[in-house]
Amino acid sequence: MTEKKKLKKLFDGTYLIHWKYTTIISLIATVFSIVLIFIRYSEEKLNSENSDIKEQMQKVKLMSDNLKEMIDFLDIQKKRITEEQLLLENIQQQRKEIEPLLKTEKQIVREILNAQTKYERKNIWLDRAIAFFLGIASSMIATLLLSKVIRKKEKNAE
Repeated sequence: MTEKKKLKKLFDGTYLIHWKYTTIISLIATVFSIVLIFIRYSEEKLNSENSDIKEQMQKVKLMSDNLKEMIDFLDIQKKRITEEQLLLENIQQQRKEIEPLLKTEKQIVREILNAQTKYERKNIWLDRAIAFFLGIASSMIATLLLSKVIRKKEKNAE
């Protein structure tokens, strides 16, 4: 008999004699295979979850960095607004200090303009009268000068 046949006969004989043990060993091997498959599936699932978690962690880190940049930007804007607010308050304070002076100066300018207007109204007739008489006087002087020039020409022509 060949080796193969001997092994087959031994196995068949052993199986028939020890079929309970063979069945138990087969069940144990099946359960062990199922457990190995489940473990492998669990590992793959954990790996995919780990990669998902890593991606999520990267996204969270990116969002955190973006939020930090946003906070820095907001802090800068807050400082700028605070500085502008202080500047505005300073300008308003200076305005409050200057406003009474401006009102006083405005009143002074109005009074000067009113006084000038009153003076002009009061003296307008005097100015007109002086201008009228100066006009008449200048006309007389011009007439006298012109008549002398004409007389000289007549004397020189004779």
